Amino acid sequence: MISVASWLVRILAGVIGFIVIVVAMLYLVSGARLGKHWGISPEAVVIPTDSASIAYGQHVAAIRGCTGCHLANLAGGAFIDAPEFARLWARNLTPGKGGAGATYADADWVRSIRHGDTFSGGKIPGGPPNMPPARNLTPDVATGIGTWSLEEFRTVLREGRLPNGTQLDTLAMPVRLTRHLTELETAALFTYFKSVPAKPYGNR
Repeated sequence: MISVASWLVRILAGVIGFIVIVVAMLYLVSGARLGKHWGISPEAVVIPTDSASIAYGQHVAAIRGCTGCHLANLAGGAFIDAPEFARLWARNLTPGKGGAGATYADADWVRSIRHGDTFSGGKIPGGPPNMPPARNLTPDVATGIGTWSLEEFRTVLREGRLPNGTQLDTLAMPVRLTRHLTELETAALFTYFKSVPAKPYGNR
């Protein structure tokens, strides 16, 4: 007759075995997704090199948050250094040794910058648990900016306040950057977001 201790050992072994199988499956599935190759054919663009365009590029890099992760000199480094949570490093974008600029062609920059945006908001992949979800920027009437005016959109960018009076978390919503957008840039963003297909919230 099998003793109680033997049954407990068998049950414990079964539980451990089940956990090992689940972890192995998660590892294989996540590895397959991370390793999946996506074929993207970037459109051809003309890259200007005059001083005015370079100065404007510096302005865009600042207001769009490029320097927030890749640092002021764009040489990359740790932009999240919290050992209890994560250490995240941004890539070196310069043409120096080890930098993306040393090997990237124009098409590579287009592919990196433009791929994957749907603007419908939702939980941000890889963000900490307490990070507010991104808002829906498509013209969806129920959850997006479908009913917003340009003035209301401008207020959100410059003051972090929604049309209904709700104050956004200005750390998650980078008002410190978006408040520096010019009138032309603000209007251009508003017009563009209004032109994309309306999507329900969280469809990313």
